[in-house]
Amino acid sequence: MNADTLGEICLSLPAAIVNVQWHDNRVYKVGGKMFAVSGPDAASLYSLKVDDHRFLELTDPPGERQVGADRPGYLCPR
Repeated sequence: MNADTLGEICLSLPAAIVNVQWHDNRVYKVGGKMFAVSGPDAASLYSLKVDDHRFLELTDPPGERQVGADRPGYLCPR
């Protein structure tokens, strides 16, 4: 998936909006709460909000410890 496809999916959610913040990043929100962010073009990386208790489940496959720039609560697919 690329950042443009992410934007289409995000904006299909009820009450979702996009704001341009932090220079030129697309910030997707519902009710004033951010749930996704991406750069300005299709090739940009993006991050998704995930529940803190699900973060390790999604980033730490069995038998392997993933070390990356992600911080708990936000997942940046590679």
